Amino acid sequence: MGRSSRPNRLSRALLLTAPYGAAALLVAALRFTGIGESLNLLLYDLITYLRPAPAGTTTPITLIGISEGDISRFGWPIDDQLLCRAIDTLSADGARAIGFDLYRNKGVGPQQECLRRQARSNPRLVSIFNVAESIGPIPGTPSDRQAFNDLVVDADGVVRRDLLHVAGQDAATVALPCGW
Repeated sequence: MGRSSRPNRLSRALLLTAPYGAAALLVAALRFTGIGESLNLLLYDLITYLRPAPAGTTTPITLIGISEGDISRFGWPIDDQLLCRAIDTLSADGARAIGFDLYRNKGVGPQQECLRRQARSNPRLVSIFNVAESIGPIPGTPSDRQAFNDLVVDADGVVRRDLLHVAGQDAATVALPCGW
């Protein structure tokens, strides 16, 4: 009787713990293969896509990009003088804020001082910098009008989130410091 109960207890213990062991192996496999993160990101994308947009709201933001046609027409990198004229036009047209998302820690063209003067004096202009790559803002940009653009790129190459602060920076180094 003592011998037959021992295998019975062992069988019962194995039956009780087997699902937990299998679950632990499955979780470990999902984690170490990256499949779990991919599923998590796909689910996040689906939920974000299905979330209803607020009705009746407007977003007073205009994005101005540089296209391949612009590069063909003006060359690359685009001359600082042309960028300076664009900032003048946006300011004259009443833009509340101008986020300048081009690296210009080193000027381009003979009229570099125009863009640097804009960075120093135009209260609407915010210049980017990149902490990870050690790329500074437009020279002369006041610290309260500098914003970092270090991005978090997920394993599948998609940017789904952004940082509010960059590690090791003071409280003024936020993603978009201006209070517009």
